[in-house]
Amino acid sequence: AVAVTGTGTGGGVRLLCGGTEIPLQCAAGSDRAAWISSGEDGTIFYNPLSAAVSGDLDVEKRTLGNTPLSANVRLYDEDGPVALDQLDRKQISSSEISASRTNWAGDVDLIVIGGSFETSAYFGIAEVDRNAGGTAGFGTLSVLCANGRTIGPLDNSLANISSGAFVAVRLNRNGNAYTSVRALGRLGTVSTASWIGKSAVTYGGQSYTVPENVSCYNRDTRRWITLDQALNYSTSTTLYAYDGTIRIVEVSG
Repeated sequence: AVAVTGTGTGGGVRLLCGGTEIPLQCAAGSDRAAWISSGEDGTIFYNPLSAAVSGDLDVEKRTLGNTPLSANVRLYDEDGPVALDQLDRKQISSSEISASRTNWAGDVDLIVIGGSFETSAYFGIAEVDRNAGGTAGFGTLSVLCANGRTIGPLDNSLANISSGAFVAVRLNRNGNAYTSVRALGRLGTVSTASWIGKSAVTYGGQSYTVPENVSCYNRDTRRWITLDQALNYSTSTTLYAYDGTIRIVEVSG
């Protein structure tokens, strides 16, 4: 069996046994994925699962490097399972893939997106100061997160993000520079009737996962609010996704 660990609050630990997925109530290890086996005496063995196949994930071609994906390939990000056709990027760099597995036919049947716990993504709204330091003309980028944390200011020259954009940022292990930053994809606007409780929402005939720590922003008041407050504030919500998972919910009057 394989255990997959999420780094987000909705991630948890999932044990994959054949076609069955079992959520576990246990402490997460330091690896994103690992082989789990037991000996005849009941001893549990834990071996980290690395990338069995190298290369970028090409969503349209359904390949990881030069290896095709199986028809029922499973993908996981920091907050759990995600469908391949829900990814908002056409290609995902090999540097963002922490583990993969191949089946008996040599096709990739498991991909774990996202690096170690130290490089988890942060989501928030961009604040750019064009007159501050950094490269001339680009200024500095700060990311204001819903939990009150501010990422930055960091050099904005490579990202070239504009103020007010919702972004995902990953930092290096020292936290003094980003390894990647990009604007979140605007999925679209849906009525509050499209919500399935508070853990999922339907858009375009597909259901999208909403993690417990989803960030909600009131564009009128320019304040972060809770999901309950967002759903009660307006009859419609605008959804922003990152690799198939809703990360920002925006409301306005």
